[in-house]
Amino acid sequence: MQNNIPLDFSNQNLRGKSFKNKNLSGADFSGADIRGVNFKHAILRNANFYQAKCGLRLRNKFLLILFSMLGGFISGVFSALSVSFFFLIIKGLYEELSIGIDDYSITSVVIIVFFLFASLSIFFIKRKNFFKFLQIGIGVLVLGFAVAVAAAVAVAGAGAGAVAGAGAVAGAGAGAVAVAGAGAVAGAVAVVGAVVGASVSCIFLSIYIVIRTIREDEQFNSLRKSGLFWGSIGGTNFNAADLTDANFSKATLKGCRFNKNTVMNRVCFKDAISIKYANCKGTLLENITVRDLLNTGNGSGKNYSGLNMKGAFLENADLTNADLSEADISGAILQNAILRNANLNKTQCLDTDFSGADFTSACLESWNIDSTTCLQGAYAEYVYLLSYQRERRPNSGIFLENEFCKLFQEILNTVDFIFNNGIDWQAFMVSFDNIREQIKIHSESDNELSVQSIENKGEGVFVVKVNVPPDIDKAQIHEHFSQDYQQQLALIEDRFQVKLEMKDTEIARFREHNTDLKQIIHSLANRPIRDQINVTGDTVIGNEQGILKKQTFISNESLKDEVSALKAEISKLTCNNTKQKELDIHLNTLENQTLLNQPSPTIVNSCLESISNIIQGAAGSAVFDIIQRIGGLF
Repeated sequence: MQNNIPLDFSNQNLRGKSFKNKNLSGADFSGADIRGVNFKHAILRNANFYQAKCGLRLRNKFLLILFSMLGGFISGVFSALSVSFFFLIIKGLYEELSIGIDDYSITSVVIIVFFLFASLSIFFIKRKNFFKFLQIGIGVLVLGFAVAVAAAVAVAGAGAGAVAGAGAVAGAGAGAVAVAGAGAVAGAVAVVGAVVGASVSCIFLSIYIVIRTIREDEQFNSLRKSGLFWGSIGGTNFNAADLTDANFSKATLKGCRFNKNTVMNRVCFKDAISIKYANCKGTLLENITVRDLLNTGNGSGKNYSGLNMKGAFLENADLTNADLSEADISGAILQNAILRNANLNKTQCLDTDFSGADFTSACLESWNIDSTTCLQGAYAEYVYLLSYQRERRPNSGIFLENEFCKLFQEILNTVDFIFNNGIDWQAFMVSFDNIREQIKIHSESDNELSVQSIENKGEGVFVVKVNVPPDIDKAQIHEHFSQDYQQQLALIEDRFQVKLEMKDTEIARFREHNTDLKQIIHSLANRPIRDQINVTGDTVIGNEQGILKKQTFISNESLKDEVSALKAEISKLTCNNTKQKELDIHLNTLENQTLLNQPSPTIVNSCLESISNIIQGAAGSAVFDIIQRIGGLF
């Protein structure tokens, strides 16, 4: 879409023009006559329609009036035929039963029946069961008449409705004459009288339905939507247009067409005229409550709980004492809005602009805000963090300048980590350092990750609040930290498991060693004494052949130095996570052996063999030299 046309259309006559698929971003249509203009699929971002005249062209209005009159005429004909046949049926019954009664008496019965039906219809309307009542066969007559009149009035206004009503009466008269012409001349007047009387009752009922439809009674919502659809044919068409940030303040919108594909983010409808007669199915304007708020800006004391108001333009709106609980106002504009004592419990406020808004005494329990929520310049004397005016902030007095913004700015720039089974601080610090290093690499901010607070919620539950830079994806930080923390826990658990296995091995070896000593001592005690042998120097252990063997003791300091050197060389290698975990386990096992008075050659050699297999092909000669030196100590 290239913009090759001028963008200033202010006060111009553009009736019937087509701007389909055009890029008209920033165009000025203020005061222009755009009745019948086609803006389908047009880009109208930041367009100005202030005081523009939208809707139907004059010829389309005449066609609508003719259509309404024709509909009323046809409905009247069928109404008259129905009444006439009803008259003849009753007369036939009386004649069959040989009851003497004149035509004028039958006329009275017919009129009474239809007035009774009209009265019952109004009764059921009051009881909100009108459409169930219309399921009765005779209700079809009045329903057809009502649709014609109600649709005409709802669409084109009282003028077209009057024309439609006149057409209906004319049709009724034509139908009556047709039936009367087919019958006896003596009964013609009676038939016409019956038709007129019944038609009058139908007209009054239809007028009543029309009034309720215009007043947007929910019972007649389907009639109203049908009328708005037909009445907007040929009107200003905004279907599938992009109206982001457009201005329709004080524009006449009667007969306009919007649909669910129309982008209406942050569109201003303040003081728009006849907005209730625009066809807005599938948009924010479809909901009467939301439409009135967008149009008047006055929502004081009203209930908007659970409503969808995404992208609504509510600048300077008065929402004092309004209930916005669980409503979705994401992407909405509430600059300088008055939200005193408003209920924002669980309200979705992502990417919402609250700059300059007044939150004094508002309930902000569990409202959903993030870094895209704008609170710049917002203020409050005090707020409540829980419903029913609980958890006042501040606890006493009022907020100083900018304190309210700072309170929630801290919330916006923190990530909460919840630990349900206590905190393993070793795993926490390792994971915390890992995430901090990632942030240094990816964040443009100089701010580092830091712990803001640690809260003990009881029963082993802890909440750690961590300050994060504003340009960081908090959900991603939370996910990465949680995964790393679980990995560190698993690694620590593996280390403890190795230590337990080592302990069990050492106990078994010690028992085996003691058993061997007892057997040797017992064997030596049973041998005859041949020579006196004096042994000095190192400790010796004799075997059963009488040969003395030197027991070698390994220097722990030498082993520690070699293991430290091995760790340093291995740290220079590049290994995947799985191999690195295995190496850590074996290196920790070697370190634990250095703490023993007598390291186990079996365990040490097993670890060295495993390490050699893991780093095969990835390590240089230095690593294997160290491994050989450690093995040589045994």
